[in-house]
Amino acid sequence: MISKTDYQHLSSIFNGPEGRYNYFPRITGWSGDLTSGQWFSNLEKHQEKNIDLYIHIPFCERFCHFCGCNIKVAAKSDIIESYIQKVHEEWASYTRFGFRISNLYLGGGTPNSLTPSQLTKLLSPFHGTFDIHTEYDPRHLSFDFLSILKERGLRTISMGIQDFDEIVLATIGRKTDFQVVEENLRFIKDLDLDKVNIDLIYALPKQGESSLKLLDNFLQKDLVTGISLYPFAEVPWFKDFYPSWQKERISLEQKSSLHYDFLETMTSNGFSPISFGHFAKKQDGTQYERTIMGFNQNCESIVIALGVSAISTTPEMIKQNTKIFDHYLAKGDTSFSGHTRTNAQMLLEQLLLDLSAQKKVDHSSFKIPQNLIEQGLVRTHEEQIQLTDNGQYFCQYICAEIVKHNN
Repeated sequence: MISKTDYQHLSSIFNGPEGRYNYFPRITGWSGDLTSGQWFSNLEKHQEKNIDLYIHIPFCERFCHFCGCNIKVAAKSDIIESYIQKVHEEWASYTRFGFRISNLYLGGGTPNSLTPSQLTKLLSPFHGTFDIHTEYDPRHLSFDFLSILKERGLRTISMGIQDFDEIVLATIGRKTDFQVVEENLRFIKDLDLDKVNIDLIYALPKQGESSLKLLDNFLQKDLVTGISLYPFAEVPWFKDFYPSWQKERISLEQKSSLHYDFLETMTSNGFSPISFGHFAKKQDGTQYERTIMGFNQNCESIVIALGVSAISTTPEMIKQNTKIFDHYLAKGDTSFSGHTRTNAQMLLEQLLLDLSAQKKVDHSSFKIPQNLIEQGLVRTHEEQIQLTDNGQYFCQYICAEIVKHNN
């Protein structure tokens, strides 16, 4: 693991907010003039290929105060049914291309907010054999949801825990009964999945030693195989729910120290960094691929994404459905923003994806900032570049520096 001295030094240099670079360019750099005709014409070049399919399930029972996801709170059953129908209509516009689904991802929102009948209906148009990966709110017992997915090919699950300290969770509007969480984990363990992941957030208000101790106690139970650790991003509406947050705000130095303590706790329990805040139980020889949805062992270069705000991508183009729920219900995927990548952007995206997946990649078409080499974050040999062990912890900054240096 990176030493605390090295980590604090690098954190003092690389500490601003940066994107996660799971697609490129970022939305702020899109041309915005992609047409529906151009998008579908591009897909004709990829007919009969394997794809990854993503479906956004925006529904949540309650609103978590820290959340910046595209969600719809306490939607009535008829609204959910209408949404599922729109997702089906959107998928129907792609069926003529003869795509074969390799992976189906369900994200949200809260996928397990769907009833068993709604889930069965949602999955009905998707045929063939494919691996399923789902997000899951462990505060709710949804065993039927999991059983249906297991029958269809469930391989990985990701659960939003955020923190194990009940005081912290109450502060962010996410009260949790950990007896329910334990029941879920016992059921999930019997499913024999490839990966069981939890999401955590560091630098939350009132977070400290108690959070770290409780996390350590939990990890010693050996119930999960992956962790995603994200920094708390103060969304504009947070202070409306928690006005005294300004008094609780931690300094950059405190944030850095707390982050390191989280890293140390995870490392001591056998978790190694993949990059971009993702960690896995040590598995020799495991190679992960970076995709628009995170990391997986077997990923496709084409992602077809269905639902409100969902982002689809091919090597040449990228598009995002409307972020407005009512617009999606009214217009489906005809309301979107998109971008056609230049040749240079396509090459740079592949470099960023491969580099963040810890591959040794060719950089002959790009300039590598000298400071990344001097700070020991990347190593180069001839025309190849690779993250160092320390660089795994600063991947978003490395990618950002490379982008800035080549624009």
